[in-house]
Amino acid sequence: MCLNVLHSNLNLFDSLNLTSHGDSERMLKNHSANFSTACIDANLFPPWFSQFPFKGPSKYPQEHIIGLSVDCGFYSIAYMDAWDGLHMKDFDQKTVIEYKKIVAYKIYHSKLNRICRDNDTVRVSPKRQKKN
Repeated sequence: MCLNVLHSNLNLFDSLNLTSHGDSERMLKNHSANFSTACIDANLFPPWFSQFPFKGPSKYPQEHIIGLSVDCGFYSIAYMDAWDGLHMKDFDQKTVIEYKKIVAYKIYHSKLNRICRDNDTVRVSPKRQKKN
């Protein structure tokens, strides 16, 4: 779901194409109403999101594997990167795979990942030890 303040509309991107148009509108209205309430409670800014129309691109990249998918989160990342508020840049499964690699790398090398970092040792083969 995207609360598109720049263009004053609501967008929903369903990577598996499982949500009907009516359900999408209902979810977006609930989301904008809840966000508006949170803005009022936090004294942030005028809560006019509930008045936004439901818009979005009719075509955008989606997953082709239904029922076995674990990529919806990575598609969400790709949508955030490719969506400018009006147009969705095209991307393919290779892009999603690259996002997976980046996230895996960042998790593994994170300062918070002490277990892997503490147990990660560089092993030098006996052949290389003789050369040095």
